[in-house]
Amino acid sequence: MFEKTCKKYGIDPKKLEYFKKRGILGERAGDGDLERAAAIEFLSAAGLKEEEIVRYFRPETDREEKARILRGLRAELLEKLHCTQKCIDKIDCLLYALLEK
Repeated sequence: MFEKTCKKYGIDPKKLEYFKKRGILGERAGDGDLERAAAIEFLSAAGLKEEEIVRYFRPETDREEKARILRGLRAELLEKLHCTQKCIDKIDCLLYALLEK
């Protein structure tokens, strides 16, 4: 059953142990814990630092602090997107110059 649920949420079952050790998940991972683990995996893949992920999921972290953490991540991702867009624009200019000749 664990494997089927992990697959449903796109979670590596081995990572569940890691999340348990960090105190983010309980000993008996239910659907709520698995949903949390999927969110952790996503936040990690999006670039949120481990200590921020742990702080985000601590019970004492209020909504405002969670929003601050997410806004910070969003700002970082947006900055990366803008840098990528600038690179794409420069490549387009080079292609245009190359093909005009």
